[in-house]
Amino acid sequence: MLIRPAVPEDAAARAALAAVCHPHVLVSERMIRYFLPDPALRRASVVAEVDGRVVGSGSVELEVMDRTTAAETISVAVDARRRGVGSAIHAALAEHLATLPATRLKGRVTGPEGRAFAEAHGFTPGRVWRISGTDPRQAPPVPRIPEGITLTPLAAVEDLAPVYELYRECGADMPGRERGPGFSYEDWLKFAVNSPVADRDCSIVAYDGDVPVALTFINSDGDRAFNSLAGTARDHRGKGLGRLVKAVSLHKVAAKGVMSVYTANTEDNAAMLAVNTWLGYRPALEELTMVRPVG
Repeated sequence: MLIRPAVPEDAAARAALAAVCHPHVLVSERMIRYFLPDPALRRASVVAEVDGRVVGSGSVELEVMDRTTAAETISVAVDARRRGVGSAIHAALAEHLATLPATRLKGRVTGPEGRAFAEAHGFTPGRVWRISGTDPRQAPPVPRIPEGITLTPLAAVEDLAPVYELYRECGADMPGRERGPGFSYEDWLKFAVNSPVADRDCSIVAYDGDVPVALTFINSDGDRAFNSLAGTARDHRGKGLGRLVKAVSLHKVAAKGVMSVYTANTEDNAAMLAVNTWLGYRPALEELTMVRPVG
């Protein structure tokens, strides 16, 4: 087995591994190539090769929201598991982790096998995330648009700065979201707006006059999509605007051929879980956050 740094030519193999190991997460070949060089997050990515075939992939990087936390992701082909591939990748990434200013390392796992692997490497369980999925072609009718409210696709938004401020407000209030110093406008543009999987036509912003008051952001790739964030300004909550923008977004992704949309929430996010249930989302799997100190 050979562990080596990942190169752009590995993107297709790494995307295929991610599709098997993390089917609800959109990791396209274009996305891997886009994010491979990232000095800001100081990412390191490696692959494991056996007989010239990439059977494992891993990366460690600083969190966008909190640069004192590092995040690790490991994917191993089903037929290569229980052969030390994941442990070898973890060990290789540990060398880079030691150079980062992180005080803790986290990852997410699904199922008992992933949890056992993480615990064997010193991680302890944290929050549980409910991953829910729906077929957008079965979405309910779009609710009535309240008077004074207009809906605009992100692609048509001319001034993104107010949308960024609303995004930060919604993210800060989301149960389960990491509490850190947040992310800069430049980071937001890179990761949320200009990512290769960011779907600016299906991401919707609701305006009250010229003020953005609700939004939903969609990532899509082929026939799959992920609703990465949705929320409403604090002074406009309780008016059904979150339900409205999410419903419009589902109809838009269905029209472009998307057949499955996923989203993630913690169990204490009752308001959004209720909205998602109304939209047709149903539990698909549970994802467990695993954490360990660094150093």
